[in-house]
Order: sequence, then structure tokens, then C-alpha cells
Amino acid sequence: MALKHTPFIDSVHYWLAGFRWLMTPGLKRFWIIPLLINTLSICVLVWYFTQMIDDHLLLPLISWLPDWLGGARKWLENLLIGSLIVFLLPLWLLGFAIFGTLLASPFSGLLAEKIIDQANINTNSNLAHWKNWLPLMAKTVAREFSKLAYYLPRALVLLIFTFIPGFNLAAPFLWLLFSAWMAALQYLDYPADILGHSFEDTRQLLWQQKLRSLGFGSVVLIATLVPVLNFLVIPVTVVAATHLWIDRYSAIEQNRCYADEE
Repeated sequence: MALKHTPFIDSVHYWLAGFRWLMTPGLKRFWIIPLLINTLSICVLVWYFTQMIDDHLLLPLISWLPDWLGGARKWLENLLIGSLIVFLLPLWLLGFAIFGTLLASPFSGLLAEKIIDQANINTNSNLAHWKNWLPLMAKTVAREFSKLAYYLPRALVLLIFTFIPGFNLAAPFLWLLFSAWMAALQYLDYPADILGHSFEDTRQLLWQQKLRSLGFGSVVLIATLVPVLNFLVIPVTVVAATHLWIDRYSAIEQNRCYADEE
């Protein structure tokens, strides 16, 4: 029982509870569009990922293998396929996080806003009419560029490490760790933005709870790899992230404010 209260496991529990919270009355119209966008983005990225491996990487590499290797040639081909998947999988996960979530971000912001409204937290927004959605959607899209500005230089550094002998052995693990951090930051930033937190302040709050943040991001990454389940990743994660922020990260912020007052 004590394990359930650890920050890492707690965040996983919140994500799983997202499926139940997704069925909350009044939310359907806010998550159906992110679901459709997520489905389309997954299909496009899977197609591109497989085409890139087959046409641009795998075939050229296999063509270099000499025929005199005999039976060992097939073994090396399988080794190359496995190595490419391990090497490119983190890049695919980040590509999904950027491509899919960027397209769905305006509607994800609306979904987070609706959940916060149902929690009786005042945000001075009225979602009763669709015209009131536009300012919030525009604000959410603008926030995405802050995330991209944070992500791109760090991803570039990791990419450089990937091609440095010795360091490249750790590259897949660093990519996965960075992907988990970015996944947590991506989704937890929706409620944080709506509740008036700057992007820098959001990062600081998530960093103060590293295990909780990485636990949440890790389960998101795992879910993107599970067939069928990955189609629900965006709406489920937005719902779970919003509840997690309200219940956990808001409490951290309140405690920090009390400490500053003292």
C-alpha cells in the first residue's frame, strides 16, 4: 500500500484514472476532436517512420553487407533492424509528441479549461459559447512555441551526442529520459497555463517533483507504443494531467507561497 503513495506510482495512478475521468458528463465535445487529430497523426507518423527505415536507412545499410557472409548476413540484417528501431524509437516518440500534440493543442487547452471549470476554480473563462473558445485556443497555440523554443536546442545537443563515439551508447537512454520529461511538461503545462503560471514557473514546479513528473511522462511514452491505446493518449493525458496539477502541483505552489510569506 505504501508504494501507491510514492510520487512516481502516484502519477501513473493518475494517468490510468484519466480513462474514468474522460467519461465525465460535459467533456465529450472537448476531447473528441483531439482524439481524431491524434488518430490521424499516429497513422501519418507510423507510415513515415516505416518508410524512412525501409527506403532511406535499412536498404542502403543492407546493400553494404557482402554476400560471402552467408548465414551470418541474415543475422546481421536482423541486428541492423533491431539497432535502428532502438536508435530511432526515441526520435519517433518526440516526433509524435511535437506533431500530434501541436495539432491538438488548441482543443487540449479547451479540455483542460473545462475540467478546471468543473472543479469550480475560477479562470474568468466562459466556454458556454464557441466564440469564447477562440481566445483560449490562440493562447494555447502561442504557448506551444515556448515549449518548442525550450525543446529544440536541447534536442540538438542530444542529437550531437548521438554521433559521438562512446557517448552514443547512452544516447537512446538519454533520449527516453528527455522524452519523458518533455511529455510531462507538454501536458501538465495546459492546466498550468490556464491557471496563470508562466512557462518558467511550470518547469520549476515540475522539477521540484522530478519523480512524479518523470513517472507521468514515462507512462505517456509507454502508452504511445501500445496499439489501440495510443489513439487515446492525448485526451486521456490532458484529463489526467489537469487533475494531477489541481491535486498535486497546485498544493506544491500553495506551500511555496506560504513559505515565502513566512
